[in-house]
Amino acid sequence: MEKENIIDKGELNTQFFSEFIKKQSSNRVIPINYRNLHSSIYNTSTTALDSIDSSRVAGWLDNPKNSAVNLRNLSRALYDKSGEYKSLLNYFINMARFKYVIEPNFSSTEKMSKATVKKDLGIISLQLKKMNLGHELKKVIKTCIIEDAFFGYEVEDANNYFLLKLDPDYCRITGVSDGMYIFQFNLAFFDGKSGLVDTYPKEFIEAYKLYQNNTVDAWFQPTFTKSVCFKFNEDNLNIIPPFSVMFEGLIELNDYKKLKKAGAKINNYMLLHQKVPMFENDKKDYQPDNFSIKPETMMYFHEMVGDSLPDEIGAIVSPMDINPIKLENNDNSDKVLEALRDVYNSSGVSSFLFNNDKNSTGGLTYSTRKDELLIIDFYKQVERWLNRKIRFSRDITKKNQWSISLLELTGLSEDKYLEQLTKSGSFGFPVRGRIAAIHGLDYHTLTKTLELENTILDLDMEMIPLASSHTGGLNNAEKVKSSNSNNTTTKSSTAAKAATGNKGGRPTKSTKDLSDSGQTNRDSDSNALKGGEK
Repeated sequence: MEKENIIDKGELNTQFFSEFIKKQSSNRVIPINYRNLHSSIYNTSTTALDSIDSSRVAGWLDNPKNSAVNLRNLSRALYDKSGEYKSLLNYFINMARFKYVIEPNFSSTEKMSKATVKKDLGIISLQLKKMNLGHELKKVIKTCIIEDAFFGYEVEDANNYFLLKLDPDYCRITGVSDGMYIFQFNLAFFDGKSGLVDTYPKEFIEAYKLYQNNTVDAWFQPTFTKSVCFKFNEDNLNIIPPFSVMFEGLIELNDYKKLKKAGAKINNYMLLHQKVPMFENDKKDYQPDNFSIKPETMMYFHEMVGDSLPDEIGAIVSPMDINPIKLENNDNSDKVLEALRDVYNSSGVSSFLFNNDKNSTGGLTYSTRKDELLIIDFYKQVERWLNRKIRFSRDITKKNQWSISLLELTGLSEDKYLEQLTKSGSFGFPVRGRIAAIHGLDYHTLTKTLELENTILDLDMEMIPLASSHTGGLNNAEKVKSSNSNNTTTKSSTAAKAATGNKGGRPTKSTKDLSDSGQTNRDSDSNALKGGEK
């Protein structure tokens, strides 16, 4: 009878443990295939780029002609959500410097009247200043680098000017005139937007009225001399963001970041195994599930352990030995860093510009020169537009005797460009206008500024330079003090060198002119000096 009771208890234990194990297993989602594994890992961290479907992006890039809207919206989204994409685009946006100089177009038989030239330069200068070229063109190039094309319309009165940006989803390029693209605007843009059309120029209001009366088609072409269309990739009619080649790489980079984060989380997890004791099978009848403790006892200790564990540590109960299997990768390289390098390299820009790891001074110099050419090529479109405005506007000049040229410099080369102009000027080349342009002055502004400072305010007489070795050595007080010393010559020489920062020897090279080894030596010398300073 006692034997039967023991068997009944063993069956009870067996049933309980079976139910417990099934219940514990049902509470966990076990990734048994790649899809579930992928989901379980990636759900550990979400990013703003998760909503982008990489398969759809590949289709858009394969058929850009019919995917202009999708590619443009994706580029905008990446600019807002991806730090890598935004940094690269801002690198080009902030590189642009729209410095201009007014140049004469007089024929060899025409004579330049001093009074007429001054009058023309004044009119052109005031017009360009009213246009706020630095601000307006900064908005233009930002749009072109993000979206590829800028569609706009000039809004101007006697004292104000700005470029009204049109919604590119309702614009289409239709041809070329005077070397620049022309486009049409879809008047359906104003449908359902009460009162919006009244805020647009008069030409749009009149065209929309005709469209509402079914007199004209929805596609309306603005006046050529008022509409502007800039395109960064001027050789291709399709609207493709200039750096769309980075899209797929950025999505992959996002995946690598999530994998790295998931791996970091997994490395901090721990699993405790509570092994359920079993009776030794002395009779060798191989009785299954022969547990040696009661279910209540097992649950008591299991709950006690579970209540004392932090979230990063879990506990399971099993009668079987559990051996960890680690899918280790012996490759110690940082996959996120490699993916980031591939993203920048795919754009054609050196990754060294955005990463200090193993950078090369010489390599960066040649890389940035290549990048500058992209912006300088864009300057040519701006020149054509400005010269078109001067040529077609009767209020500026009566003859085509003047043109606008943008200096072929960027924010990375201003110092070098100024140095080259100064050297050319020493040989008699007419470079004063370009030197003034670097400082934001055209001919008219330069002459008026000189007249204001030197003739009206007499600043050339009132402003006395501070004394230095360059302007005449030590000042009077220092000379009197030095005359009371026995080492007048030595002290004066030392003070002069200190004032100019001259320590003797060969002049120090600029950092950009150093080789990689030279830069390394300079850095090591600087560190050694700092360590020995007192």
